[in-house]
Amino acid sequence: MKPQALIATNTLGMGARPGEIEACKSDPKGWVMAQVKNPAALISELRRAPSASDLIKARSHARKKLSKRLRGKQKEAAFSDRQKVLSGFVANHKQELGWRFKQAVQSPTSFVERWMWFWCNRFTVSARDNHLKMVTGAFEREAIRPHIFGRFEDMLVASTLHPAMIYYLDNGKSVGPKSAIARKSKGKHNENLAREVLELHTMGVGGGYTIDDITSLSFGLTGWTRAAAKDDYKTIFKRNRHQRGAFDMLGKTYEIVGPERIHNMLGDLAKHKSTARHIASNLAAHFIAGRPQASVIDSLENCFLETGGDLKELALHLIGLEAAWKQEAWIFKRPDEFIVSAKRALPEWEEDFNPKIAKLLGQPLLQASGPDGWSQRGDDWINTENILIRLGWLRRSLESLPSWVNAEFFMEEALGGHVSSQTAKVLSKSLLRNELLTLGLMSPEFLRR
Repeated sequence: MKPQALIATNTLGMGARPGEIEACKSDPKGWVMAQVKNPAALISELRRAPSASDLIKARSHARKKLSKRLRGKQKEAAFSDRQKVLSGFVANHKQELGWRFKQAVQSPTSFVERWMWFWCNRFTVSARDNHLKMVTGAFEREAIRPHIFGRFEDMLVASTLHPAMIYYLDNGKSVGPKSAIARKSKGKHNENLAREVLELHTMGVGGGYTIDDITSLSFGLTGWTRAAAKDDYKTIFKRNRHQRGAFDMLGKTYEIVGPERIHNMLGDLAKHKSTARHIASNLAAHFIAGRPQASVIDSLENCFLETGGDLKELALHLIGLEAAWKQEAWIFKRPDEFIVSAKRALPEWEEDFNPKIAKLLGQPLLQASGPDGWSQRGDDWINTENILIRLGWLRRSLESLPSWVNAEFFMEEALGGHVSSQTAKVLSKSLLRNELLTLGLMSPEFLRR
């Protein structure tokens, strides 16, 4: 059975920082619960970060300036402007990634960050193009983080109607076939967002919805689009694009024609038993290694339903489960989890975060291949190439550590001394400090959580 201090810091958290294993030893469960009740403040960069609408506004201004120069046949200046705009997208994306990782590395409440990352992955917006690279970080800051200990319904509404999600899943131009504007334009209604809301964000595959329910939800989403400059590029509702008339979803008729309709539809989905089951199954798989028993999933489902989707109560319930503290299996860390846990384990690591490392490891950050996010299965990240890249990165980047950070320090502070006799033997060899630290960070005990 895994030591409870390691469950608290590594399985439920993002990895132990120096002193955390000792701090939580006497009451690991209470130590994690205290993080939910009193989360640490955000780093200053995240508190001051620009909103999605401000970022879109800046992009729009740059594009207008570029168009003006092109019309004026100032091609050289226009080319220079275009390169600056593109460089700005890349720089902003890298900056957002750096802030995200800095928060995860420095936070004394790492369960909160793991909980946050879980929900971000569930409501994935992938930075597949320059526009999304600009706003994906803002999406997480605005639609996910404010609600991680609030009501699931509020998170569902905020994420579904955020301009980044509207753009990502092509809802901005979706027009109801019976809408006022449909008679004058060739616009079509789009089911992408409705499909992912049902399949990924709420009820899940096999949750009991039909193709007709997807269509009805997509009708409810018609008219929701990104505003123009006069409305600060926020999401707005355009009534002339919205599907007229009543329609049914999951056996219920929605008659109100207007912005209230989608709020009612999403609210009903948030409270649905299949949504509770889907979320409970995902939580159990992420936070409890191995194959969680049906009773664990049942318990989480009941908590979700009884509290009306109160995510703070759900987090406390998860932490309080006996199964969470009697884990024997381990989960192989994803590349982003490995990078964060390594930087948490070793103090004064001065190397700046480089998103290229995660990309080389097979996980281009905030750029999942689809709306289903990154795989939750640790086994999906185990391959020879991945291991070799981790090894090479560590060998190159440990030079900045102070001399007093050695293998003995690592074993005690990162793993609480809970290593196999084989690992302990390897780390006691007469090798250079960086070689020993690399072996420690690549040990089975550290590669898994």
